[in-house]
Amino acid sequence: MKLADYLSQVEIKPSAFAERLGVTRQTLWRYMSGGRRPEWDVLERIRAETEGKVTPNDFLDDPVGNPGASEGSVEHDKTSDALGGDERAKPLRCLSAHGSAAFATEGQSR
Repeated sequence: MKLADYLSQVEIKPSAFAERLGVTRQTLWRYMSGGRRPEWDVLERIRAETEGKVTPNDFLDDPVGNPGASEGSVEHDKTSDALGGDERAKPLRCLSAHGSAAFATEGQSR
């Protein structure tokens, strides 16, 4: 769930939530608008304050190559069926240590 949706649902003003997190209103606004990703400690505070309804993954953009995909959806690859399995490396997406999106390929290490 997106943070803005959560705040609207539980009727908490962003300024009050920012104070609970220990960040400025402007910083919270940047988190909600995607202009800035929260640091790990702030992500944990957001998760705790929302009782797990907003998670670090909720700050990632839509999955690569599948804009507008709904949460938890999996795109089926018909090419892999024709090949008898997926012969291509699968892209993985995660948050880097700095909170920005990072990409790797399945089986790839540092």
